[in-house]
Amino acid sequence: MAELATERLLLRPVVREDIPRIAALAGDARVAETTRSLPHPLTIAQVTGWFESLPARREHAFAITIKEEAALIGVVALTVAPDGGKAEIGYWLGHDHWGKGYMSEAVRRVVRHAFGDMKLTSIGADVFVGNDRSVGVLVKAGFDVEGRATRPAPARGGDREALVFHATRASFARAALSQAVGRE
Repeated sequence: MAELATERLLLRPVVREDIPRIAALAGDARVAETTRSLPHPLTIAQVTGWFESLPARREHAFAITIKEEAALIGVVALTVAPDGGKAEIGYWLGHDHWGKGYMSEAVRRVVRHAFGDMKLTSIGADVFVGNDRSVGVLVKAGFDVEGRATRPAPARGGDREALVFHATRASFARAALSQAVGRE
């Protein structure tokens, strides 16, 4: 799996040595409550199980690190469908790093990699209704809302209503162009 860089971040494959840091950051109730699958509390054994299952699930998990610091601050993961053309994206960020634009930067870079290097044709994502920051992350990366759905959220105690998002190469390119024009 490739290492990916942005202006401020290095996205590298998650490694076994990241497990304690993942358990500490993702185990924060404020982080876990925004996800379908992260339990709270989150144990090192649970993170180890997730890490060891990555290949079987066709999941490409990138550790988000700040270039100058090298410490993991979050994860972006693509789970590729068996046909190889589609994927689902999921992500979380340590609470101390919220509101700094890191996740938008990381997701845009992973999506660019997915459509470019990995040759995917589409990427899906779900966001719990009310998680406006995550909606913003996806919109900046060219995702469009397809609708609403009830999604299983076992770590949240049952089903929850979610917004369903979808991105294609074309929608990602439009978002990237719009952002580039906005900077000029």
